[in-house]
Amino acid sequence: MVARSYLSHDIPVLGPIGVAVTGISTTPVTAIAADFVRHGILFHNPNPTTTLRILPLGATLVSGSGGIVIVPYGFAEFYDSSGGNMGDDDSLVRVNCGWQVVADTAGAAGLTIWNWTEANPAVTLAPMPLVQQNLDVDISSPSAQAVTNLTTVSSQVRAANQVRRGLYMHNPGATYAKGIAPGNIAAAIGAGSIVLLPQASKEIRARGKIRINCAFNAVTANNADPDLTLLTYL
Repeated sequence: MVARSYLSHDIPVLGPIGVAVTGISTTPVTAIAADFVRHGILFHNPNPTTTLRILPLGATLVSGSGGIVIVPYGFAEFYDSSGGNMGDDDSLVRVNCGWQVVADTAGAAGLTIWNWTEANPAVTLAPMPLVQQNLDVDISSPSAQAVTNLTTVSSQVRAANQVRRGLYMHNPGATYAKGIAPGNIAAAIGAGSIVLLPQASKEIRARGKIRINCAFNAVTANNADPDLTLLTYL
């Protein structure tokens, strides 16, 4: 058991951390270990045809039945109380367990995990604390970025920004998918990235200890379609 206390100020650890799980078949495997300082976790199925199933470790998970089903390009997201739980109440909710995954069909499927945790190995020196102020100063938000030079090689499209409060990602192309990943891993049209199909979108907003302040990488499935639209909430 780990004792936790939340200070009146906040240490804005970069997040989320991208995790690519590969080689998933019809036998359950561990997707991510338990983490007692995790505040949120996003699962995404980047496979075009394979259905995945997830469950906390310790429960029985079987290919083809039960579990939590994630259809191709679908999502499953879980947040704790301090991260803004989905029920909008004040009850104590934890999301610190380990998780397992299995595929409905044989092969080597992938799974994308975006992990919001205070245990970020990339952060060797904690940022300065942020204090929530009572004074609200109007600023123009969101700011727009039209990325027009994506290639099939991962490249950075957003630098880390401690005051970013949300990110809206949209694929304006009509033909090819785009992959977006946190800056700790390369973007791909596969595991570790959120795969946006043509004209699809995904929005993630910061709340509590759910950060969206890390750098982001992106990639396109084809150099003929290099466009990506990003909106940054400040």
